[in-house]
Amino acid sequence: MKESSERGDALPGALGGGSGGSYKMGDGLPREPEKYTMAGHRAKVTKVAMHPIWSFVASASEDATIRLWDFEEGEHERTLKGHSGIVKFLAFHQNGQLLASCATDMAIKLWNLSTFAVQKTLTGHEHEVSGLAFVPSHADFLISCSRDQSIKVWDTLSGTCLQTLA
Repeated sequence: MKESSERGDALPGALGGGSGGSYKMGDGLPREPEKYTMAGHRAKVTKVAMHPIWSFVASASEDATIRLWDFEEGEHERTLKGHSGIVKFLAFHQNGQLLASCATDMAIKLWNLSTFAVQKTLTGHEHEVSGLAFVPSHADFLISCSRDQSIKVWDTLSGTCLQTLA
């Protein structure tokens, strides 16, 4: 028993915290300085997604917006507004021309990345939509899940729900 407590007492000192100090992950390790800080949302960021082709990152936020960033330059490129609730999840289509988003407003938005406008709004969930993903083998299909305890399969071309799994 004493050996265990001695190791516990010695551990903070061994990690650089010293006696009475606190250890922070990464203390003492060399790291490069931040290249950019991408700030602009007015509330917490809930999700980020990398564009499959371009050097863009999309961020979703509790402020009901999506922001597109050039991560190589660290610059804000565009803000997408269309949801009336917290944006929970983002997914890029594999061809890079479409961004899907879902929110607590129970809607899924399909954003055309050529015009930066909503191409389609998919509705049918009875509670907030919490996640989504494009189907790799059927690129025009989107799967969503919701707090209504259902999973839906959508045809993004027609905007119709093809199947509900409860």
